[in-house]
Amino acid sequence: MKKLIVSILLFMINYSILLATHNRAGSMTYRQLSGLTYEISIITYTGLIGGNAPSLDVDWGDGVIETVYRTSYSILQGMAIQKNIYTYTHTYQSYDNYTISIQDPNRNDAILNINNGTSINIPFYLESTLFLSNGGYNNSAEYLTVPILEAEAGKPFRYSLAAMDMDGDILTYELVTPKSAIGLDVPNYFIPDTTSLYYLNGELQWATPQNIGAYTFAIKVKEYRNNILVGTTLVDFQLNVVPPVNGAEFVGNTSWLVDANHHYSYQLSPFDTLQLSLLYRDTIATTIDLEAYSETLMNGNQATFIQTQTGTSFIAKEYTWIPNTTHARCAPYLLTFRGHSTTNQIISKDLTVMIWVRDSSLAYCEGLINQLNIPIHQIESPLEELLIHVYPNPFTDKTTIAIENRRENEEVTFQLFDVLGNQIFYDQINGETYTLRRNRLVAGLYFYRIEDALGNSKVGKIRIN
Repeated sequence: MKKLIVSILLFMINYSILLATHNRAGSMTYRQLSGLTYEISIITYTGLIGGNAPSLDVDWGDGVIETVYRTSYSILQGMAIQKNIYTYTHTYQSYDNYTISIQDPNRNDAILNINNGTSINIPFYLESTLFLSNGGYNNSAEYLTVPILEAEAGKPFRYSLAAMDMDGDILTYELVTPKSAIGLDVPNYFIPDTTSLYYLNGELQWATPQNIGAYTFAIKVKEYRNNILVGTTLVDFQLNVVPPVNGAEFVGNTSWLVDANHHYSYQLSPFDTLQLSLLYRDTIATTIDLEAYSETLMNGNQATFIQTQTGTSFIAKEYTWIPNTTHARCAPYLLTFRGHSTTNQIISKDLTVMIWVRDSSLAYCEGLINQLNIPIHQIESPLEELLIHVYPNPFTDKTTIAIENRRENEEVTFQLFDVLGNQIFYDQINGETYTLRRNRLVAGLYFYRIEDALGNSKVGKIRIN
């Protein structure tokens, strides 16, 4: 009987592991449909064995947890990986700040940089933040590529999220510790040596992957509008270091322009022409391909990426873009070239180019960009002591700013800025509420800063109809 019980227990354990969702990568994005209504899209990449997760429980951050069913799935070509998409809509009841999150029970086992390789029971976790207390509008960053999931040992590795923001917000990127739950980091995590992430283009570089095996990385993507943090998303992915299998390389990029940090970068004015020729070759692979991912190739932005040559072991293409005046902005456009080589598996390589389109009205942008690489207290750590509400927001004639737990006799100031960062109003807040009247303010988006005598501040957005 004891042997039978042990056998049943072992079977149940192995069966539960078999059915577990072995997550390889994932991200969560959101779009504002109207007012307080948002649509989220959760994308996960799972192994084919145990990869069938028909639903996920989404915590909307407002006390509501809903089961969201998978809307579609597909098998990545040439890979034993399933892409799962879960889409759902939610309406919040009030303007506040919310963290949307999902947790799935299992990662793969033997991830070398999580819990000393014992990772099978460490939950997989994704989150995005919404700052609705600021009012106005916001859509999260979106990611145009599927994750690269294999790196060759002993060879430099590059991977780009190929992110874009439909609002034109400036995106920054940071390597962080993956999470297993809200506010809880995975145990015993480390970032491998010689790994770096550039904060402006989101390109992960690993100079010398060495030890064969699986590693997990997490990238926090932050959105800034006029140097005010307006949203974040967390991307989590597993990278397998495998023995070297091909001789792939890019050719033609050695003459491209680089910035002071040695990242490919071009400064353009409207109607300048950018033309980049690139060849990808691999003398060992059975098939190769070269692709480009960029906002400039979408939404009528009119860039082109055209094949110019091809052979048995190489493919050459040319990227061309002529931006116009509507493309001028502070945020760079990211262009990611990805080469694919197939032998007994698919190995991919990325190159990322930043394209800055500026006109004379955007001279202030450089200062904004430089500040984003410096921890700024009022941007990164809004006051938690002051609970601030703005209502109504948006407004037409006037709005009220309420500080729920303001300390008695504390000196607090109110500043209002336009979208260019110009201060247009300043006043003292003498009570627990403050009334902002429209007066001569034109309709549009504004930013406020509420600051105490110690220099701590809380920032947000106000929209006037």
